[in-house]
Amino acid sequence: MLERLILQRISPELDKKITVEQAGFRQGRSTCDQVLALTTYIENGFQSKLKTDEDEGTSEDEEDELYTEGQCQDSSSSSSDDEAEEGANHSKRGRMFRMLHFQDNMSSDSSEDRLVKIRPVLDHMRGQCMEIESENQFSIDEMMVPYKGKKAGSLRQKWGFKIFVRAGVSAFVYDFMVYTGKSTFDGASLDKEFGLCGNVVLQLCRTIRNPSNCVVYFDNFFTSLRLITHLKESMGLSSLGTIRKNRLIGCTLEEDRDLLRRGRGSFDFRVDNDAKLAVVKWADNKTVTLVSSCASVSPVGQVRRYSKEEKKKISVPCPKIVSEYNTHMGGVDLADMMIALYRTPAKSHRWYLAIFWQMVDIAVNNAWLLHRRDAAQLGQKHHCLKVFRLDVAKGLIYPEKQKRGRPSKGNEDNTPPRVIKQPKVPRPVDDMIYDRIDHFPIVSVKGRCRMCQDGQTSIVCQKCKVRLCIVTGQNPRNCLHSFHCQ
Repeated sequence: MLERLILQRISPELDKKITVEQAGFRQGRSTCDQVLALTTYIENGFQSKLKTDEDEGTSEDEEDELYTEGQCQDSSSSSSDDEAEEGANHSKRGRMFRMLHFQDNMSSDSSEDRLVKIRPVLDHMRGQCMEIESENQFSIDEMMVPYKGKKAGSLRQKWGFKIFVRAGVSAFVYDFMVYTGKSTFDGASLDKEFGLCGNVVLQLCRTIRNPSNCVVYFDNFFTSLRLITHLKESMGLSSLGTIRKNRLIGCTLEEDRDLLRRGRGSFDFRVDNDAKLAVVKWADNKTVTLVSSCASVSPVGQVRRYSKEEKKKISVPCPKIVSEYNTHMGGVDLADMMIALYRTPAKSHRWYLAIFWQMVDIAVNNAWLLHRRDAAQLGQKHHCLKVFRLDVAKGLIYPEKQKRGRPSKGNEDNTPPRVIKQPKVPRPVDDMIYDRIDHFPIVSVKGRCRMCQDGQTSIVCQKCKVRLCIVTGQNPRNCLHSFHCQ
């Protein structure tokens, strides 16, 4: 009783001096915020123990136990159930990745080729890319494969793996090579005169069909006057690119400060008629220098630029060499952007899996570009990239799902068969059904026909994995043929 009296007397004075952050069982002082923050901190701790890929230190059973213990704190929450299911999916995916290999380690010599573990995939993918009907305008640039691990050694650059790519204006990837340091050009003819940058361009340009009708664009990382001349003389290949000041051997142009004083759109140029080269320096916000064996200053066009003084867009003179570079240089960047839109989210301690999934994304994007080009030629509407990727996934992992229950009766009378208009069992994608390739009938377990509602058959399409009946007699029908015809 005495304690209660004392507490009632001193509580009004203590509440005035206690800060808002201090919790306690007093009027206006609640511990809900602190308890909620502590609960969130504990749950985040359990979540950080969950591994999404192979782990050398912790087994999968231990990961599942850690994850389960964390989720038992609040089993009534629906979000916890979703996170537990997601954790189980990650564990299954990790077990699947452990079985994914591309090279026999016992028969391969890893001392010579640093990409030996992924070399079969790279060679196959490169061959398939070079078989695509190519364009006449190409760009060469670097593409980065995101990877934060440290098990790749010096193969990994600051942000991942570097791949040099030759792509078209429409983002088709036609050729590529993975940068591996000094061993990048092992087994290939190397010209020490051009260094790393120039030899990358030469290596990627050797696979161009009919080079005399093509033009290659690259940035100042690769460009040199000797490279532009060599491409034109040895291969008959025209080229254009930006160039650095220290690579302009014996070519003097107007100083940047003087060119900027003349105003936006001013330019200075030099032409070598013997080497058939044109060097142009153009002033925009800053100066840029370009060199080409196929374009020069004329005709001078106009581009729209925003003026701070007039507070509106104005017309600025632009040489042809600049407009050609801006139009055709972004092929590799566009391909990289398309990959980044729906990148395959697969992490692993094995560094070469990151390169493998990059090859998969490149293959899917090239396939979508082919689909879009073919649809345009046929006058049809093409699918967007996201829908196309989903169709590819369905076509690769589509399972044969069988419905349980009693079999339906056959068509005993003369009534025409009832066609299934809204199938409940998923079917393959239309591109697989109507491609007219390898749709052979095979004999399997008897079941219900997936084309008509009354048929029972043991005939299965070998490719689509779908039961389709063939009936003779008074009411003949061929669902196998009707299913594969539009």
